[in-house]
Amino acid sequence: MGWLGTAILAALIGMAGWRFHPSAPARLGSASRSAGLDGSQTPAGMSPGRPGARFGTLVAAAVAACAALVVKLAGNASGAFSDGQSLEWLATVLAAILAVAILGRVSARRRDPGAIRRGP
Repeated sequence: MGWLGTAILAALIGMAGWRFHPSAPARLGSASRSAGLDGSQTPAGMSPGRPGARFGTLVAAAVAACAALVVKLAGNASGAFSDGQSLEWLATVLAAILAVAILGRVSARRRDPGAIRRGP
């Protein structure tokens, strides 16, 4: 897998991870808004989301791609793996997933400091 393939795969993982992460900002409270419970009117089947939701997806894609490319560079430089090996695929995918998880956690904490609690 070349550098472009790594970046594209990681960006797709980043976008999917941001969309389906449990604390993703676009998903918080969208069910009540789409149901019209807060008085807003949204077309059937359309989630109103929030301003900046697309920007967050792009940031998640960029962060995932950067993390995967750094892991690929480090692995190639250290000789841990070379282009096309299974370990390269595994390392870059795990780096992209971990980067999006950390980004989701940090953004949730920045949005609402009480959203993520440690312990009872």
